[in-house]
Amino acid sequence: MRINIVQTTCFLFLVFSSIAIQGCTVTPPPVTPGLCQDGVVSIDLPETEQSANGNAVIKISGFDGVDCNILEQPLAAVNWYIYPANQADIDSLAAYQAGVAPILWSYGTRLLFNSGETEPLIETGTLLAPADCIALPLYGHAEAFARMVTSQAFLDIASLKITVDFESYSFVFQECVVGCDTLAVFPLPNVRPPAIIFQIAVDDDPYGFGQEDRNNMRSELMNVDRAFAADGRYKLAYGGVSVAQKSSLMSDGTEIIGYRANGIDVTLIVVPAIGTDVAGVLDTDLLAPLLNQALSVAAIKVH
Repeated sequence: MRINIVQTTCFLFLVFSSIAIQGCTVTPPPVTPGLCQDGVVSIDLPETEQSANGNAVIKISGFDGVDCNILEQPLAAVNWYIYPANQADIDSLAAYQAGVAPILWSYGTRLLFNSGETEPLIETGTLLAPADCIALPLYGHAEAFARMVTSQAFLDIASLKITVDFESYSFVFQECVVGCDTLAVFPLPNVRPPAIIFQIAVDDDPYGFGQEDRNNMRSELMNVDRAFAADGRYKLAYGGVSVAQKSSLMSDGTEIIGYRANGIDVTLIVVPAIGTDVAGVLDTDLLAPLLNQALSVAAIKVH
């Protein structure tokens, strides 16, 4: 059994904690009326960055059937990746996390979950990219994210992450179906381990998610949530369906997708009741309505 020690998690949490001492609550920037058009939010990069990098616009584009109403609601950003092994990359990622923490806070971002020590449990099929880490911030809406990543403060530190050689990195925006009604005060995470993170692919397009499948998964997440509540041994602490991706529109009209969804259609975080081993959920049929429809499943246990 392999245990992955993710060193930067505690470091990031300590950075967040130092912000919390200030006792300030920041709300996301308001949605700009009319900015979202046909399920796409676009924000121009500053002039200096356009000339330096050649890309003119950051886009958040909804998948099939996703309209502006969804993009103007809170969106979770799933960061599912393999922690770097190279020390230079580890140092660069730590520096990025230290720098990005106050920027996240300034845009009213909440932290749903951030993993620490992990243990692989399930990896079936080939649609999902492997990972041993997850970070799950919640943005006020797509525009809040786009404005954050086009801010000069973010652009000043972005290279610290861009230069990291990740073996695998998946990224997608999700609508929070379960688990976001009550949010912890930033920077505290909404969900704490032990937990099991499930990534599920139900659509055979690894870079999108069809409307019919997405609507079905919303219903199934609600059913699983009710089943967990009736059972009492476990809780569905988070359940989300993928709705959008980020891309960069270059000055020559080329559109580049950096980190892709890589098959992530549905994300679940399951936590146990006191005195219950969370891994025991795998011996029940509580997740069967979701897992039976999956083309691929990946799961890690967070200690």
